[in-house]
Amino acid sequence: MKELPEKLNPKNITHFKEYQQTRDLCYLRRNIYEFLLHTDFDRDYFDTTFFFQQQKITDIDIKKKMLQQIIEELKRLKWHVGMVFDQTALLVYPTRQELETCFWSTSLDFKCL
Repeated sequence: MKELPEKLNPKNITHFKEYQQTRDLCYLRRNIYEFLLHTDFDRDYFDTTFFFQQQKITDIDIKKKMLQQIIEELKRLKWHVGMVFDQTALLVYPTRQELETCFWSTSLDFKCL
């Protein structure tokens, strides 16, 4: 960012929460992008709890909405997605077979999405 955006002014203060949610979604996309570039698909998962704590996101509805958006985007890109650890660990695999047979598939709460 070369300079502060024009919308960051006192007359828009009522929109700041919306701006923050948009930024947080951008940060989530960035973190998942980095995760996929560096992941060991055999064992890694994206820790949503860590991300939400880091961004100070506590609202459960906002978390669910963000995750649903990301999951839809990943699926559109042909990734196969699952969850474990009480829906806090996001699993992303190139194929359905890899997801269904991954290390995490033996977890009691494993779920293909």
